[in-house]
Amino acid sequence: MVRYEVLTCQSGRWTARGILESQNAAVEHAQALANRNYMIAAVRVMALEENADGFKEQVVYNRKVARASAAKAGQAQAIGKPKPAAMRQVHSGMGARILVLLLFIACAALMGYGLIKPKQPWVFDTPDAQKPHLLRSPFTGDFS
Repeated sequence: MVRYEVLTCQSGRWTARGILESQNAAVEHAQALANRNYMIAAVRVMALEENADGFKEQVVYNRKVARASAAKAGQAQAIGKPKPAAMRQVHSGMGARILVLLLFIACAALMGYGLIKPKQPWVFDTPDAQKPHLLRSPFTGDFS
């Protein structure tokens, strides 16, 4: 038995959109998908026939959709093919360098702050703070 599979290409990936029994219905469905969806770069109808050895596939209908929105996204050229290495964007690593520089500056600032001695002793290092004193409980208001 022959069945017809409707495939669409979006962002360089082929996706099955339906399996139909009739070739005319499958081609009409593929044309309708291509006409109404602006993100589709191409449509294809494949005839699938099951044999004793497995499946036999044959392309029945193939249409590349050329639209301005598809061309902007780079989908028209990437129909199932990866971009060549020359067209891939190469990052220079500037963001990582800036992050390392900021971390270095922060560490240097913390170390410099720790090395500077305060001119006055901290309030809890005074002799009066070392003496026993009453503490007030914030819940009950009692002193202990």
